[in-house]
Amino acid sequence: MSRLEGVISGLNIAELSPSISLHPCRRVFRLSVQASIRDAQELVRLQVVKPIVPAQANKLLCDEGYKLLDVRPLWEWEKAYVDGSVHVPLFIEDDDSGYLSYIRRSIQMGYGGVWMGQRLTTRNPLFLEQVQSAIPEKDQKVLVACSEGLRSLLAVDELHDEGYLNLAWLEGGFSRCRVNNFPNVQGSSQIQFANIGGAAEILLKCVLFVQNLVNGLNASNVASEKPK
Repeated sequence: MSRLEGVISGLNIAELSPSISLHPCRRVFRLSVQASIRDAQELVRLQVVKPIVPAQANKLLCDEGYKLLDVRPLWEWEKAYVDGSVHVPLFIEDDDSGYLSYIRRSIQMGYGGVWMGQRLTTRNPLFLEQVQSAIPEKDQKVLVACSEGLRSLLAVDELHDEGYLNLAWLEGGFSRCRVNNFPNVQGSSQIQFANIGGAAEILLKCVLFVQNLVNGLNASNVASEKPK
C-alpha cells in the first residue's frame, strides 16, 4: 500500500510510519483496518467476491443486473460520478478541531496534502445504515468501487459481514479507467482524475489542455494533407 493511498483512505501517515509513536487506540484501528483488508483480499482470492477490471464494469452493470456502489468521499464523487450509481462514502471529512486532529492534519499536509489537495478523513459511522437504506435487498448484485481499490476492499469486508453476498470489486478503482469504460460519467472531471486536487490538479489541467491542443493540431494537419 502506498503512502498516498494511505492518506486518501483515511489511514494517516502517522499510522504508516514506524518512527511516529501511535496512541493505543490508533494502533487498534490500524490493526483492524489491516485485518479487514486481508479478509477482503481472501474473499477475492476465493472468488467469493468477483474482481472486475474497469473495462468489464459497464457490461456487468448493463447486462448482469449489478448496481454500482461508489464509496469515495463526497468531494471526489462531486467532481465525477457514474450516472445511476449509489453513493455512500466509507470515509467522511474529519472536522474535529481538537489538538490531536490538528497534529494529524499538519502531518498529512506535510506528506503531500497541499500537493494533492487531500483532506483529513475519518470512517463514516453510518456507512452500513446508509447502504442498507439505499440497497435493502441483501441478494442484490453490487459492484463496489473507489478511486484506487483500497477503500472499496474495506467496504467489501463490511458488506460481506453484513450479509451482502453477491459482491464484486472494481480492481484498481476508477483511477485505472480509460475513456468510455463508463460512458455515462457526470461531473466536471474525468473520473480517473477525480481524486486529484490541490496543485496537482492545476498541473493536470494544464497537461490535458496542451494534450488536447496538440491532438487538435495533429488532426488538422492530417486533414489538410489529404488529397482534395
